[in-house]
Amino acid sequence: MNRLASTWRWKPGLAAAAILAQLLATGPVRSAELPAAWKNFQPVTLAQPGLVRFSVPLETLDAARSGLGDLRIHDAQGREIPFDLERPVQRAVVTAIPRKFTSTIASNATVALLETGLTQPVTGVTLQTPATDFLKAVRVEGSSDGRSWAIIADGLPMFTLPNGARELRVTFAAGVWPHLRLTLNDQRAQPIPLTGAVLHPEIAEAAPAEPLGVEITERAETDRETRLTLRLNGGNVTLAGLTLITSDPLFSR
Repeated sequence: MNRLASTWRWKPGLAAAAILAQLLATGPVRSAELPAAWKNFQPVTLAQPGLVRFSVPLETLDAARSGLGDLRIHDAQGREIPFDLERPVQRAVVTAIPRKFTSTIASNATVALLETGLTQPVTGVTLQTPATDFLKAVRVEGSSDGRSWAIIADGLPMFTLPNGARELRVTFAAGVWPHLRLTLNDQRAQPIPLTGAVLHPEIAEAAPAEPLGVEITERAETDRETRLTLRLNGGNVTLAGLTLITSDPLFSR
């Protein structure tokens, strides 16, 4: 198998927002000689010919012009290669109602049993309740037969507070589970009624997300809020999401 060495070339400028490029390694198009101002380049080695997909290096995104209008791909012989950029898109909001839902109150716990009726992975469940003031820790378990259970997540917060703060959705790693069991810890407070649930299936993205380093440059706290100023380790990327890491096992915001 031949290895194809290609080179990115770009002019100095603003960073770009692309995440993934799709490169056509066959049928190269010969281009005119590159201008002398194009000083920046980055080699990318491809393991196979034909249509291949790879992530644009962060260094390229950070140095290229906005929109990647100055980006070119050339092979080892200096021939320009056509390519297509793929960018992450906003996911469509898709939910599903479980085929079956039951709720029971056990010793110091409220248990919700769901028969999902889904064949695609599930990433979360929103429980429905008329309760208006509570804070619960939730354990999520999955099963293929409704008898043997595996813990998916534990200690997830679910709450509705008098100030209007509300979180009834628990999110966990995607998995195909015909049956789900959610256990609400009632040791510190009275049980709450559960009237139903909504499932959140996994929806495929147009382009995969990749981790990006973030630095907290400033933190300001007042009586009502905590404000964080962040700096990304790269410019003009398409931000798909943000995960905050805290040492507190349970809190509400």
